[in-house]
Amino acid sequence: MRKYLGLIALLFALIVAPNAHADNLTYVWTGNNGVTGFFSLDSTAFTSPSTFEGIFESSLTAFLLTSGTYTFDFADINLGSVIYFNSTVNPPTYLDGGGYAATDSVGDKVSFNGSQLYVFPAGGSQTLFSTGDFVVVASTVPEPGTVSLIGLGLLGTGLARRFRRRPLW
Repeated sequence: MRKYLGLIALLFALIVAPNAHADNLTYVWTGNNGVTGFFSLDSTAFTSPSTFEGIFESSLTAFLLTSGTYTFDFADINLGSVIYFNSTVNPPTYLDGGGYAATDSVGDKVSFNGSQLYVFPAGGSQTLFSTGDFVVVASTVPEPGTVSLIGLGLLGTGLARRFRRRPLW
């Protein structure tokens, strides 16, 4: 039995590991007026399927929006701001934003309002906008547990091989 311990651990890791993953959802802005950008979050942020589920921006894992000379990145997000999704569909679809999504170091702000994205310059100049939508692109990323399970299986295989050569007692 001891000589099969490593093989059993490896098989367990290979069977369980493919099922252990998180979906990283990336929402890409497809709009006009030269505005580009995206935000990403882990699908585990969605806790209860709802037609209007609010997710705090503190759950985001990436954020970048550019409009002409204005750039908003992950460090600029307003953690208390909310983005609304329809989480009854898979993957959840973007619906609306709540509050300013980001504020850069000079005070420029950006907000999402349904199919409109607005940039409010700090100097009070004219507000920039883009009409479009956030389109989701899902990608599967292995969780750290997956790598651990595979490593455990390989370790078990190595130990079994070592113990087979040299008895424990």
